[in-house]
Amino acid sequence: MDWAPLNLSFFIPKERKIVPLTKTLTKIGATSIKEMSLTTEEAQCNWSVFYETWVHQHEGQYYRIISFQVSSSSFFRLCPLPEDNPALPLEQDEALPIALAFRDACDVIKPKVAVFDSLARFKYTEELQALEETVLMWDSDDLLNQEYALLYLSEAMDDCLAAVVSDREQIQAQSGTLYFAGCGGNRWF
Repeated sequence: MDWAPLNLSFFIPKERKIVPLTKTLTKIGATSIKEMSLTTEEAQCNWSVFYETWVHQHEGQYYRIISFQVSSSSFFRLCPLPEDNPALPLEQDEALPIALAFRDACDVIKPKVAVFDSLARFKYTEELQALEETVLMWDSDDLLNQEYALLYLSEAMDDCLAAVVSDREQIQAQSGTLYFAGCGGNRWF
């Protein structure tokens, strides 16, 4: 596997009941789940278009965070280049299954916020801690300004946006909204 990993992270309020990681992975449709440690919540699985995905569930200071490290080649193999078709309709985007799997996972996990970072900006440490604090501060506008490939905001977080978002494509989820980084061929970047 190539390992220039991209990160998907789900921020779940700590007051919610702890669900074993393997059970969560099963609920979101992951397959070939292998627990990697008996003492920590780590697993490897196949999920959506991603194979050999590493998943880690850990307790942040304020949230339980489930992070997926996925193969960048699996993403970029499907993802259209903006210059190839700047007006590409969402339904013709070959990477749409990633967005739909992300939305469906948000519907099951019900995080306050979830992000898919296609720029490989963060790992498990300082960057995730800073992101956790942004989530804690209910700063939806700052999260939107980070231009994540995908940003899920729960209804409560979505209500905190200062302005109407018109420069990004959106997919409605059961309990929130999924925002792309842009529109058309630029939706993922």
